[in-house]
Amino acid sequence: MKFLNERSLTSTVAAALLAAALSWFPAAPAWAQAPPAPAAPSAPPAAAGLRAPTAAPSPAPAPAPRPAPPPVMRVRDMAHVSGTNSNPLVGYGMVVGLNQTGDTQGSVTQQMLKRMLQTLGMNVPQENGNNTSALRVKNVAVVTITSNLPPYARPGDNVDVLVSSMGDAKSLEGGVLVMSLLKGADGQVYANAQGPVQVANPDVSGIGIGAVKSHTTAGIVRRGGLVCKGTGASVASATTLSWVLDKPDFDVASRIATAITAYLPGIVAVARDSSTVEVNLGAYAAQGPMVDVVARIGNVPLDLPSPGPLGPVMFDVKGGGVTQGGDVRLRPGVAQYGPTRVTVEDGSKAVTVSELVQDLEMMGVPAQDRAEVLRILKRTRMLDAELTIL
Repeated sequence: MKFLNERSLTSTVAAALLAAALSWFPAAPAWAQAPPAPAAPSAPPAAAGLRAPTAAPSPAPAPAPRPAPPPVMRVRDMAHVSGTNSNPLVGYGMVVGLNQTGDTQGSVTQQMLKRMLQTLGMNVPQENGNNTSALRVKNVAVVTITSNLPPYARPGDNVDVLVSSMGDAKSLEGGVLVMSLLKGADGQVYANAQGPVQVANPDVSGIGIGAVKSHTTAGIVRRGGLVCKGTGASVASATTLSWVLDKPDFDVASRIATAITAYLPGIVAVARDSSTVEVNLGAYAAQGPMVDVVARIGNVPLDLPSPGPLGPVMFDVKGGGVTQGGDVRLRPGVAQYGPTRVTVEDGSKAVTVSELVQDLEMMGVPAQDRAEVLRILKRTRMLDAELTIL
């Protein structure tokens, strides 16, 4: 049973009386009510003849880039005109200016040096009245000079020259080749050579000759050969051209002959063997200058599976990577440089130059050796593209 005191009862009665009094009053006037919430702004009415503005359309997705079409193989990519090969040149001479690294047993060297000085008008004294020259040859080395005369070379053209020591010189580094004559197989002089020698030492100059890693008794004179007589080769009056395949193949030779005959009406091409396609120009109506005819034949497209990009390939020794032509594919074959062996099997996944260089780098092969591997691949035609070592 609850007991209510006087104060509690009074509060209860007062609350009841207040509620009854409020129920008799009317609703609050408009001025006493809270203001309504502002309405959201509406779009302005569209003007006559115009569409109401709409949301900006989302940009259309960019179309996916189309894959580059495969390169078209042409006759000039697989063969060359017979007679457009280079011709070897050879000679001998002297490299002077060596730092005590020249020939030590120099009877031949002394004779050559004496003859050169006499040609220049100097009288060389004899030693002790005998035939031995008083010259000392520690700064001189007798060398063999070799070069290649490009096809259609003309007087004034420059070629690279290789020099190799014939005596017991220790190094050709820092030497200068004195003007020497270069002869062809017929004994005639076709070029002369002169200039500073860069030794075949990759650690010093980035130059390698053959499969030799470091070989200072051989070197190169860049553009040191000056052609003084051309070979006289010309196709201007030819009525028959022979195209020689870079890589003999009966199927390719047959396809080349068929393509030339079908593409240039009036020209009859016959595959004589796996490496020669003979082209008869006698009935070609649009013959014109022979240079244009050769160019048209070289541009004839072939129905051959494309080997991919054809180069050129550039390798930067300092950077250690391929700067151009990394997607050029290697041909099947085997090549070896020192302990490094490169094998590309026929029918296997195509190997590109970039992939090869990356694999060699992962194996710890130095950049100079990677450059030599590419040179060997070029010589063995596993790398069938122009190669430049920077």
